[in-house]
Amino acid sequence: MGRLLKKKTDKQLQKTRLKAKASQEENAESPAGDILARKSGEVSTQAEKAPKIPSGSRSVAKPDKKTAVARWLEFFQEARAELGKVVWPSRKQAMASTGVVIVLVIILSFFLGIADAVLTRLVQLALN
Repeated sequence: MGRLLKKKTDKQLQKTRLKAKASQEENAESPAGDILARKSGEVSTQAEKAPKIPSGSRSVAKPDKKTAVARWLEFFQEARAELGKVVWPSRKQAMASTGVVIVLVIILSFFLGIADAVLTRLVQLALN
């Protein structure tokens, strides 16, 4: 009750799917998982899901058929989609954050300058 339901992002959905897929693969690999899967009505195992390879032929993993250009295009499309999800700060927020950074840099530079002067004096006194 009172729990806020938040819509899952694409990344979270993908993560959930990967976890579910990994747990299915674990269940399919272990004999106990296989038994549990068969009891629950899931009959397909990993061996059944795998494509049939004729016996006697060597199986070689085929590389991804996408060309380099296609992969780059896919990357840029996904990057553009992700940039569309970014919530950019308003001009007022950006100006306020910039002001805070400038003030902190000035304060730290004064602190470091004073610490340097004090330590220089101490070293000079110790050497003389």
